[in-house]
Order: sequence, then structure tokens, then C-alpha cells
Amino acid sequence: MALDFDSGRTTEADIRQHLDGYAYLAYTSYSHQPELEKWRVFVPYHQPISKEQHAAVFRHFQARFGGDVATSTIFSHRRAVRRTSSRRESIRLTDDILSRR
Repeated sequence: MALDFDSGRTTEADIRQHLDGYAYLAYTSYSHQPELEKWRVFVPYHQPISKEQHAAVFRHFQARFGGDVATSTIFSHRRAVRRTSSRRESIRLTDDILSRR
């Protein structure tokens, strides 16, 4: 899952808090400034998913970050890459995530 934060509202501390327990890669964008933070975050999936499941996962993270994920980050589920982590959890499709509408 790719998450894009361009508003300046989401900080590094927010990312660490909301993604605690997940495996993720976060980096600042080219236009990032200390007073206007801009982040790109990738959270790997645990297993292949459908397009509908991908949309549900996006809604889950959109809610988790108070609506601050840029909607332009809804990439095709075909572009998602499966990766695993030895210490942190990848996204597991739980009822909580899939029930968001």
C-alpha cells in the first residue's frame, strides 16, 4: 500500500504512531520542508489481494490518519508488491480493515 501525505499535517511522529507494529518504509518527498512535512510511505501486503480489498485497505489507512492520505495514492492493486518482514507485520486482511466502507 502506498500512502502519500502532502498536506503538511502528518508528521514523522504521526507515521510512527499510526503504523506501530507494521513493516513500512517512509521517506520525505522532494518538496518536504521542516515547516511543511511531505511523506511517502509504503506498507507491504502479507498476501496478494483483490482490487476491492485494496480499496478497503486504503479506506482503513485513510481513517487511521484522519483523512490525510492523498487520494492520488490509490494505485492499481496490480502494482502492489508482496514483501515480508521478519520482525514486523505486513498488512493482514482482517475484518476490521475489510469492513470499512
